[in-house]
Amino acid sequence: MKSRYMTSTVSRIALVSPERAKQIEEILLRMAQSGQLKGRVSEEQLIGFLDQVCYSQFHMQSTANRNADGRF
Repeated sequence: MKSRYMTSTVSRIALVSPERAKQIEEILLRMAQSGQLKGRVSEEQLIGFLDQVCYSQFHMQSTANRNADGRF
C-alpha cells in the first residue's frame, strides 16, 4: 500500500523525470509483490531507489557510448 509521502515524492520526481518515476514505481511494485517491502517506505529507501535508477541509467548510457565508438 502506498503512503501519501511516497506517492507525493514519486509525483515530484515525475515532474522532473517521468521515466525515473516510472522505474521507481516498478521497483516498488516488484518488491511489494515479492514480499520484500514490510511497512512504509522510508525517505532513505526512496533515495536508494533513485540512486539505483540513476546508476543503472548512467551505466547503460556509458555502455552505449562505448559501443557507438566501436570499442567494447
